[in-house]
Formats: sequence, C-alpha cells, structure tokens
Amino acid sequence: MLRFLRILASLVFLSLPITAQVPAPPASQAHLNHFRYLLMKLGSINYSADFIRAAEQSMVQQYGLNQQELQVFRAAAMNVRTVLLQNHQAALALLNGRNRLSPSDLTSLVTLANQRDQVIAAQANLILSSVRPDTAQRLRLVADNIANRKR
Repeated sequence: MLRFLRILASLVFLSLPITAQVPAPPASQAHLNHFRYLLMKLGSINYSADFIRAAEQSMVQQYGLNQQELQVFRAAAMNVRTVLLQNHQAALALLNGRNRLSPSDLTSLVTLANQRDQVIAAQANLILSSVRPDTAQRLRLVADNIANRKR
C-alpha cells in the first residue's frame, strides 16, 4: 500500500506543470520612448527633490507600484542621473565657451546621447523584468497608448 501511494504521489508530482519565471520580452521602441520620459524626469539634474518625490508618488498611483517596484525605479533613475551628469560635464568641457562646434565635437555629442539612450534601454528592460508582471503590463499598455495617440 505504501509503495502504491509513493508511485501515485510521484505521478501526481510529475504531472504538475512546471512554472519557471519567463523572462520579460524586451521593451519596444514605444516602451523605450515612455521609459526615456519617465527616467529622464526622475533622474533629471534640473528638478528639485520635491518635484521628483511628487513625480514618484504620481507613478505609484498611476501604475500601482509597490515600495519594492518604486525602489527599482529609483535605482534606475539614479543610474540615468549619473549618465546625465557625466554627459553634462563632458558637453560643458567640449563647448568651453566656444560659439561653434567642429564636426568631431558634434560627433562627440551624438555619442554622448547614444550612450544615454543605451543606459535608458538597459534600465527600462531591467525595470520590466524586475516588477510584477501586472505592473510591467500596465507600463507597457500606457506606453503603447501614448504611441498610438501620436500616430
């Protein structure tokens, strides 16, 4: 009898679906545009701490973020802020009081912007894979709605 129960338990266990965490699909261009807006706002070097806190609270309400998800956004925004500060300093050094930029100066500025966008894309995908699936879906849905309105 005990052997029968073990075999039965094994069969039941083997028949159960195995649910592994499926990686989130990468952010689409519409999603990246929306995340660029969110992360540039939260990571801005021009906004006050009060403004950023208010923006965070607005996101908590709009997307239903919990505290862990808000921390994910804060960390991503800090990474973007670091890049923005570095880009700002590099651009100031590049301009250095000049009225005209050479083609190589313009190339350098484009490179800085591309680096910023790469960091934002990496942070957007990290956010989407770190938040709850329903939160990721809400973020994607808002981004898609905004993109569809612009068409």
